Amino acid sequence: MLIKKFSYKIFYLENFSAHNINKKINQIDKLNRKEILIGSGVSEKIKDINLIAHRTNLGNSFETLKYLNDPKKIFSLLESKKIKIPEWSIKKPKNTAGWLIKNINSAGGTSVQNATTFSSKSNDNFYYQKFLKGKNISIQFYVKKNKPQILLACNQWTCPSKKYPYLMGGIVSTNLTPKLFSKIKEIIKVLCSLIEFNGFNSIDFLVSNDIQPFIIDINPRPGLAINILYRIYGDSLFKKLKKKHSNGSKKFYCSSIVYSDKKIMINNKQIKILKNFSKSKNFTELPTKDCLILKHQPVCLVHSSSFSEKAARKRVDKLSGFIINKLNNYNNINV
Repeated sequence: MLIKKFSYKIFYLENFSAHNINKKINQIDKLNRKEILIGSGVSEKIKDINLIAHRTNLGNSFETLKYLNDPKKIFSLLESKKIKIPEWSIKKPKNTAGWLIKNINSAGGTSVQNATTFSSKSNDNFYYQKFLKGKNISIQFYVKKNKPQILLACNQWTCPSKKYPYLMGGIVSTNLTPKLFSKIKEIIKVLCSLIEFNGFNSIDFLVSNDIQPFIIDINPRPGLAINILYRIYGDSLFKKLKKKHSNGSKKFYCSSIVYSDKKIMINNKQIKILKNFSKSKNFTELPTKDCLILKHQPVCLVHSSSFSEKAARKRVDKLSGFIINKLNNYNNINV
């Protein structure tokens, strides 16, 4: 389990808010002497610059996070440099058919909806983006002194439900065609000359049939792919990267998010089952005793590898179903 390997102690927040994040980190590091790396779900909630400013930051600055969280600024910049992006709007389009509405604080697709069926009241945190058909590809890269190093390319898939139609399902490493890889590499190079990136980042591309990459999202922090990156690069990932990305790998790595299909309260019998799963490298981020997991919420992560993308994906699907069935067999909550 990656988080356990590099952790002296693990803390759980019952209420995942900006206030509680700041409070817990300041309790852990009262003298601001520790290094800090902000991950997915946390970077979107940061409101206090002091969380990063007075510590050795292994990721992006508060200013970069804030800039990339402003669709008007970042999309206008991309358009000015003729970098392809889907049509977008801050204001609600007159005809919302074929449009998505996104929250700037969204992580894992939890706040992405079809604009035609969106019923909640939108505010300054929302923007509209035209839906495009194509393949979703995530590119992981590391930046030091404005010099980017591509680490990994992944295909993405969603785990849609009525409530969350674009919920992140998982990723599997992939090889890109030389032409597409060259285009994406040049786009990232241009971006790093315009924006002060630092550390681990990723960009989600939508690739159309004519091999034209459109930028969908820029994520200035590590996310789900950090698990695959560690399996490829090992301890050097957090020290000095020596191994270069090979766009022609013969082995494929896959990580998937397991979602609950009903409400689960983790009891003693389920904890015994989870302890057995924790001994396997295929399962990480497992829940703890008395943890309440609502329907469509994450249960854990599942990982696999194989010599084909299809086989790696098939393996995580099988493991996901296996752990959910085991937990449901001992679930005391009737829904």
